[in-house]
Amino acid sequence: RDWSSDVCSSDLDQAPGLPHHGELLSYSPSSEGNVDSPYRHVMYMNEGGRSWRLEVAANEAFTGPHMTGQPIWMTLTGLVLSGVLGLATWLLMNSRIRAEVLASKMTNDLAQLAQAVKLTSNAVILSDEDHRIKWVNDGFTRLYGFTLNEVLGKRLRELVFTPNSPQDRQQYLYDCIARGEPCHTELLMKGKDGKEFWVDTEVQPQRDAHGQIIGFIKITQNVSELKEAKRDLESAMRETEALLRTLHAHAIVSEADLFGRITAVNDAFCRISGYDRSDLIGKTHVVVNSGTHDRTFWEQMWQTISSGEVWKGEICNRAQDGQLYWVDRKSKRLNSSHGYI
Repeated sequence: RDWSSDVCSSDLDQAPGLPHHGELLSYSPSSEGNVDSPYRHVMYMNEGGRSWRLEVAANEAFTGPHMTGQPIWMTLTGLVLSGVLGLATWLLMNSRIRAEVLASKMTNDLAQLAQAVKLTSNAVILSDEDHRIKWVNDGFTRLYGFTLNEVLGKRLRELVFTPNSPQDRQQYLYDCIARGEPCHTELLMKGKDGKEFWVDTEVQPQRDAHGQIIGFIKITQNVSELKEAKRDLESAMRETEALLRTLHAHAIVSEADLFGRITAVNDAFCRISGYDRSDLIGKTHVVVNSGTHDRTFWEQMWQTISSGEVWKGEICNRAQDGQLYWVDRKSKRLNSSHGYI
């Protein structure tokens, strides 16, 4: 009832074989008001040698107040939904791209880290929570002499620990591991050939997402040469200190900078000159010059010292109280580790 149709023909009743449309549609004259209806359909056909135009359109009963504005709201709703769907699709694609970039970066970082661990000169050992070895790098083989197949499933202490290692350090290592804490110490260990050497050892526990220990990472480095050099240096320093103590006890010692300003004096210098240390630091040796020696004497002395040679000679100085005293002097320039005076 809410629809009307128009059938146009020059002679509707004379069309042979045309069914009685009144049984299917109600007919009404074509209305100009329906031309702009959004619910309108026009169809053309040829029947019985004639051309027919069939127009179906909604009447006012169908497009009444309850349908007013619905096409606009449907359009707006469609646009909003399309925008939301497009935004969601963009966000999803953007998140996926970021995830792929992040995954690629993490993969590259892990690959570089694995390569560094494999090629490092330090020995790297991965073990389970029971300290049984799961993997070692090439540095381990170079340091201890054992291959990966020889140590799989074995404990490190069964292979390389030696009773000659300091017991207190070994106990410190065991206590840290028992508490699940990182540890760093130096131990005496042995290689496959039985030769002992010092190693710097670091142990880090590995934990799962729940904080449970699932294994350990051990990194060791041969420091035997370093410890030997350290012992030699300590021995040399002790000898130097002994020599300096002897020197300061029996000689008058002073040091000066490039401009001749005094930077250090020992107790013997202060005692014989009568000056306090604070009266001498920052001054030149002119403070004790007696005037006995001429200008040529001092120029020759500084020329010898500047050339890097040791100057030896006797000098007459004047104490703070005016008394003269003679010293047998030896002077030499000091160079830094870079060769500078």
